[in-house]
Amino acid sequence: MSKTYCPLAWNHFSTHTDGTMRLCCNSTNAGRLKQNGKFVKINEITNLIDFYNIDQLKTIRKKMLAGERVSECQHCYNVEDNGGESVRHWFAKRWPIDDIVKNTDKLTGELSSVDVNYLDLSWSNKCNLQCKMCTPEASDQLIKEFKFIDVKPWGEKDSDYKAQWNYDQIKHILDLVKTNGLVQILVTGGEPLINNDFYVFCKELIETGLSKQVDLSIHTNLTVTPSKWFDIWSHFKTMTIKVSIDAVDEMYEYVRYPGKWNIVQENIDSIVQYSNEAECVGVEFHTVFSIFNTNKFTDLLNYIVGLDGKNIVNFPHINYIYDPDYASPSNLPTEYKSTVYREISDWLEENKNRITKDTALEKVKILEAMIAYLTETPESSIGLEKSLSIIQKMDAYRNHDTKKFLPWWNHE
Repeated sequence: MSKTYCPLAWNHFSTHTDGTMRLCCNSTNAGRLKQNGKFVKINEITNLIDFYNIDQLKTIRKKMLAGERVSECQHCYNVEDNGGESVRHWFAKRWPIDDIVKNTDKLTGELSSVDVNYLDLSWSNKCNLQCKMCTPEASDQLIKEFKFIDVKPWGEKDSDYKAQWNYDQIKHILDLVKTNGLVQILVTGGEPLINNDFYVFCKELIETGLSKQVDLSIHTNLTVTPSKWFDIWSHFKTMTIKVSIDAVDEMYEYVRYPGKWNIVQENIDSIVQYSNEAECVGVEFHTVFSIFNTNKFTDLLNYIVGLDGKNIVNFPHINYIYDPDYASPSNLPTEYKSTVYREISDWLEENKNRITKDTALEKVKILEAMIAYLTETPESSIGLEKSLSIIQKMDAYRNHDTKKFLPWWNHE
């Protein structure tokens, strides 16, 4: 496999909640696409081939074909350099290089035609939670809190984080994408299950018959009862419910405030049962590995591995958080990083016989790569002291006892 090729630079159409286009949802912040010094916005795209031939994407493709690393893909390289299988690896297997690059000028990276196989939309920042590692760009419920703590994680932006587009404004470009080889859709938020525009979009895919050719995936915090969606999901070729969960019991309620663990448990049981009955439906778990949830992390692993369902992946996919940088586990004290590494390594050794599915074993390798990276990486640019200061303000705003949930806290 090529050490740098990723098909998403060719066949992927992805936007952030503010409407800025990006290389993919796993790319670094440099992966937000620019042309002539300005961010490219989804509601301003009128022609697909012109979009795919902006200078930044051409340069990325040219470098990939030459075997050069690109800065936008560093998060995948971090996993690969520590022995894990990255997102890039998965997509390169699904869309091999020889099938994708035939329409590419290797000297310039320019495309002569476009097939959009994969649509990836962070649909809206409309949400019902205020997760510790999140920002107003992904949850409108955090706007007031971020004003209170005076944090702007990505620099000076509109303090109200107002939506830059709505479904009516982007429907014309999505109609082009939908009829151009589309076979996979990923929708995140915000929280998709409370977004009526997303419901309308799914109904339109069903009415046109396109749903039958599409593998649909959604990221959901699953704090709302999903039963009204069951009929919608049954019309797609496949449906993967990716449950966002970072802890259990009290730790869950600390990290994913003001979510209630008993409600999420009930909803997880509901979708596991639904997936047992609907052959096309699968369940995964996605975890943000952050400064907030390293304590009792193995409790989460025990819960997920203990779930019983024929169509579930019983091990979480781990995402190491870099932004906002105060939430990065890289800022943990050095000695505590070693403690986390030992606790998780010991758990994996003791429980290896409980993890049997190939897809789960792949995710074990990602966790192993992440904890290895944790012990090697220095603090982020913000550092431990500033991280502690921000966390203290957040917890004061929420009336949380920081030292109860973060035992590594030793700052007076």
